[in-house]
Amino acid sequence: MLFNSLVFITVLFVVILLYYNIKSWKLRKYLLLGSSYFLYALSNPIFVLFLFFSTVLDWFLATWISRTDSLTMKRFYVFCSVLVNIGLLLYFKAGLILINFLNSYFVDFNLIIPYQPNNYLIPIGISFYTFQTISFTVDVFRGEIKKPKSFFDYALYVSFFPQLVAGPIVRAGDFFPQCRKEKKFNIQKFYWGLFLFITGLFQKVVISDTILSPTVGLVFTNTTPGIHWIDAWIGSTAFAAQLFLDFSGYSTCAIGIALMLGFSIKDNFRSPLAAIGFNDFWKRWHISLYTWFKDYVFIPLGGSRVSIPRVYLNILILTVLSGLWHRFSLTFLVWGLIHGVLIILESSLVRLFRKNRILNSSFLKIPYRILTSLILILTIVLFRVVDLNQAFLLFKAMLGFTSNAYSVIPSFFLVSFFSVVPIVIASHWYFYNRDFATEIAKLPKSILVCVITFMLCSLILAQGKGNDFIYFQF
Repeated sequence: MLFNSLVFITVLFVVILLYYNIKSWKLRKYLLLGSSYFLYALSNPIFVLFLFFSTVLDWFLATWISRTDSLTMKRFYVFCSVLVNIGLLLYFKAGLILINFLNSYFVDFNLIIPYQPNNYLIPIGISFYTFQTISFTVDVFRGEIKKPKSFFDYALYVSFFPQLVAGPIVRAGDFFPQCRKEKKFNIQKFYWGLFLFITGLFQKVVISDTILSPTVGLVFTNTTPGIHWIDAWIGSTAFAAQLFLDFSGYSTCAIGIALMLGFSIKDNFRSPLAAIGFNDFWKRWHISLYTWFKDYVFIPLGGSRVSIPRVYLNILILTVLSGLWHRFSLTFLVWGLIHGVLIILESSLVRLFRKNRILNSSFLKIPYRILTSLILILTIVLFRVVDLNQAFLLFKAMLGFTSNAYSVIPSFFLVSFFSVVPIVIASHWYFYNRDFATEIAKLPKSILVCVITFMLCSLILAQGKGNDFIYFQF
């Protein structure tokens, strides 16, 4: 990854330099499109074919939707978009599971589907750009957007390199208007984008990879039952912080790079580790995915306008699909079911005690926030374990149901954990109802310079392995 990171940063600043020195806005968009495909090809050149196929497919389907007056044909084209794109996504997400399942039966007939599990690769970012192409076709069908005249604007929307491989999921209605207006160099936006880029890298490389990753590895790669409950909680909490900083770090980098190029991408996180309840958590973690499922799955199913049992069923469908979107496995299925049940229970209690003032009092917010965090840390284990058996062992350890428990985390890692994680959680509490940009703007320039210098020095000195972003695998 280190080589690709250096190549990416080098190409990024070459692109920015050329971008603002080309006078033609059309040529500048071509530069961004070409750079997006070049950088994506660094992961695996064959993946470009799948990206291009999805792009072209939905362009033509949207064209046919906009040209026909037949509602039946419009629906047929939308169905084709969903069928082909989701089919392709399922092939890569669940193909290996299906092949193993079929081979277990074919072996009796001396028939085996040849494949090599280690070479079964999933195109990076397919979960993200697939959802963007589907939403484009559906939005054209709904009449919420007009198909752009330029195919290159649409292709740039699908492949825009800052957020291509790990989001946030961008909507066509937000992106196309930005393509029409020529971007002029704005020194304030550029500096703010550069600051966000450095901040995102610091989150990922220094805190997530260098400080937290070793602690997480010690707990989650330990297959022997009987780990001490304190170590289990520390490892799970460290992973919750690592997962957030890893994904948030990428999203922050993407927003920063886009801003340096004059484009605006919506925030993907709003202090999720300080959420008050599970409805609140889902509105603050991976916001672009939550809003996508809400707009294209939950609301079309009836949303909250149907009977209470149907509403609860819709909630379960949304959370389960969100879980399986990450990976087609039992662990993510269970994660989605647990979160769905938690949201339903929470909604039922709110509905039952709607007129009770105690529920709206600040008295309950702090303990409920703490309870939410503890349950979230318990369930986040399912993101990291290999299977449900390992999850069960960790759950037993975290709840103190193990005998002859032993510790696996050395003192140095404990110091690292307690010097970082409380600050991460405290920052989420502080920024819960505050705007990050507004608070940073209040800092004296001398302090801001010190903060940036500290982050840059830490990035240079960081001895982390430079792990891939966790959401690359999703």
